[in-house]
Amino acid sequence: MSLIQYPTTNYNSMVSLDEADSHFADDLYATEFNASTDAVKSAALVTAFRMLTNELDLDLDFDDLEEEEQEALELANLLQANHLIKMGDPSTPSLNSLDLGKVLTVKLDQSKNSPQRICVEALRALRSYITLPSITVSR
Repeated sequence: MSLIQYPTTNYNSMVSLDEADSHFADDLYATEFNASTDAVKSAALVTAFRMLTNELDLDLDFDDLEEEEQEALELANLLQANHLIKMGDPSTPSLNSLDLGKVLTVKLDQSKNSPQRICVEALRALRSYITLPSITVSR
Protein backbone atom coordinates (compact mmCIF):
# COMPACT_ATOMS: atom_id res chain seq x y z
CA MET A 1 0.00 0.00 0.00
CA SER A 2 1.41 3.37 -0.93
CA LEU A 3 1.34 6.36 1.36
CA ILE A 4 -1.32 8.95 0.52
CA GLN A 5 -1.01 12.20 2.46
CA TYR A 6 -3.93 14.11 3.97
CA PRO A 7 -6.01 15.85 2.55
CA THR A 8 -5.82 13.88 -0.71
CA THR A 9 -8.80 11.56 -1.23
CA ASN A 10 -8.33 8.16 0.45
CA TYR A 11 -5.44 9.49 2.54
CA ASN A 12 -3.76 7.08 4.93
CA SER A 13 -1.20 9.35 6.61
CA MET A 14 -1.08 12.89 7.93
CA VAL A 15 2.51 13.40 6.76
CA SER A 16 4.55 12.61 3.68
CA LEU A 17 7.72 10.56 3.69
CA ASP A 18 9.74 13.73 2.95
CA GLU A 19 8.16 15.51 5.92
CA ALA A 20 8.94 12.54 8.16
CA ASP A 21 12.55 12.41 6.97
CA SER A 22 12.90 16.15 7.60
CA HIS A 23 11.30 15.89 11.05
CA PHE A 24 13.55 13.04 12.20
CA ALA A 25 16.77 14.15 10.46
CA ASP A 26 18.45 15.40 13.63
CA ASP A 27 16.35 13.54 16.21
CA LEU A 28 18.50 11.68 18.70
CA TYR A 29 15.73 9.14 19.33
CA ALA A 30 15.01 8.33 15.69
CA THR A 31 18.07 6.27 14.82
CA GLU A 32 16.00 3.25 13.77
CA PHE A 33 13.61 5.41 11.75
CA ASN A 34 16.44 7.15 9.90
CA ALA A 35 18.16 3.82 9.18
CA SER A 36 14.99 2.25 7.76
CA THR A 37 14.16 1.95 4.08
CA ASP A 38 11.57 4.25 2.52
CA ALA A 39 9.20 1.29 2.23
CA VAL A 40 9.45 0.56 5.96
CA LYS A 41 9.04 4.24 6.87
CA SER A 42 5.96 4.53 4.63
CA ALA A 43 4.45 1.38 6.11
CA ALA A 44 5.10 2.70 9.62
CA LEU A 45 3.43 6.04 8.83
CA VAL A 46 0.37 4.33 7.33
CA THR A 47 0.11 1.81 10.18
CA ALA A 48 0.57 4.55 12.77
CA PHE A 49 -2.21 6.65 11.26
CA ARG A 50 -4.53 3.65 11.11
CA MET A 51 -3.79 2.79 14.75
CA LEU A 52 -4.38 6.34 15.96
CA THR A 53 -7.65 6.76 14.09
CA ASN A 54 -9.02 3.25 14.75
CA GLU A 55 -7.95 2.68 18.35
CA LEU A 56 -8.53 6.13 19.80
CA ASP A 57 -11.88 7.86 20.04
CA LEU A 58 -10.87 11.20 18.52
CA ASP A 59 -13.29 14.10 18.65
CA LEU A 60 -12.22 15.48 15.28
CA ASP A 61 -13.93 16.28 11.99
CA PHE A 62 -11.39 15.07 9.42
CA ASP A 63 -13.28 16.87 6.66
CA ASP A 64 -12.73 20.22 8.37
CA LEU A 65 -9.61 20.12 10.54
CA GLU A 66 -8.43 23.30 12.18
CA GLU A 67 -4.71 24.09 11.91
CA GLU A 68 -3.91 23.10 15.50
CA GLU A 69 -5.82 19.82 15.12
CA GLN A 70 -3.94 18.97 11.94
CA GLU A 71 -0.59 19.80 13.58
CA ALA A 72 -1.43 17.55 16.56
CA LEU A 73 -2.38 14.69 14.24
CA GLU A 74 0.77 15.15 12.16
CA LEU A 75 2.97 15.08 15.26
CA ALA A 76 1.16 12.04 16.67
CA ASN A 77 1.47 10.26 13.29
CA LEU A 78 5.23 10.90 13.26
CA LEU A 79 5.77 9.86 16.88
CA GLN A 80 3.71 6.69 16.51
CA ALA A 81 5.53 5.70 13.31
CA ASN A 82 8.88 6.10 15.06
CA HIS A 83 7.53 4.07 17.99
CA LEU A 84 6.43 1.25 15.67
CA ILE A 85 9.84 1.05 14.03
CA LYS A 86 11.56 1.06 17.43
CA MET A 87 9.28 -1.76 18.65
CA GLY A 88 10.22 -3.94 15.72
CA ASP A 89 8.16 -6.79 14.35
CA PRO A 90 5.49 -7.73 16.90
CA SER A 91 5.33 -11.24 15.43
CA THR A 92 8.90 -11.91 16.55
CA PRO A 93 8.79 -14.25 19.52
CA SER A 94 9.82 -12.64 22.76
CA LEU A 95 11.53 -14.22 25.70
CA ASN A 96 8.95 -15.03 28.37
CA SER A 97 10.81 -17.68 30.34
CA LEU A 98 14.36 -18.71 30.89
CA ASP A 99 15.20 -22.39 31.14
CA LEU A 100 18.19 -22.98 33.38
CA GLY A 101 18.44 -26.68 32.69
CA LYS A 102 16.46 -29.42 34.37
CA VAL A 103 16.79 -27.75 37.74
CA LEU A 104 14.97 -24.47 37.31
CA THR A 105 12.78 -22.54 34.87
CA VAL A 106 12.28 -18.86 35.64
CA LYS A 107 9.13 -17.11 34.39
CA LEU A 108 9.91 -13.53 33.36
CA ASP A 109 7.41 -10.77 34.11
CA GLN A 110 6.83 -8.96 30.81
CA SER A 111 4.14 -6.61 32.03
CA LYS A 112 6.72 -3.94 32.81
CA ASN A 113 8.80 -4.60 29.70
CA SER A 114 6.10 -4.98 27.07
CA PRO A 115 6.00 -2.02 24.70
CA GLN A 116 2.81 0.02 24.53
CA ARG A 117 0.84 -0.21 21.31
CA ILE A 118 0.37 3.55 21.17
CA CYS A 119 3.25 5.62 22.46
CA VAL A 120 2.82 8.06 25.29
CA GLU A 121 4.14 10.97 23.21
CA ALA A 122 1.48 10.42 20.53
CA LEU A 123 -1.22 10.25 23.20
CA ARG A 124 0.13 13.45 24.71
CA ALA A 125 -0.03 15.21 21.32
CA LEU A 126 -3.68 14.16 20.91
CA ARG A 127 -4.84 14.48 24.53
CA SER A 128 -7.10 17.47 23.80
CA TYR A 129 -8.97 15.48 21.16
CA ILE A 130 -9.37 12.07 22.80
CA THR A 131 -12.82 11.48 24.22
CA LEU A 132 -13.18 9.18 27.16
CA PRO A 133 -16.30 7.30 28.09
CA SER A 134 -18.10 8.80 31.03
CA ILE A 135 -20.41 7.32 33.60
CA THR A 136 -23.32 9.25 34.96
CA VAL A 137 -24.32 8.34 38.47
CA SER A 138 -27.79 9.31 39.57
CA ARG A 139 -29.34 8.68 42.93
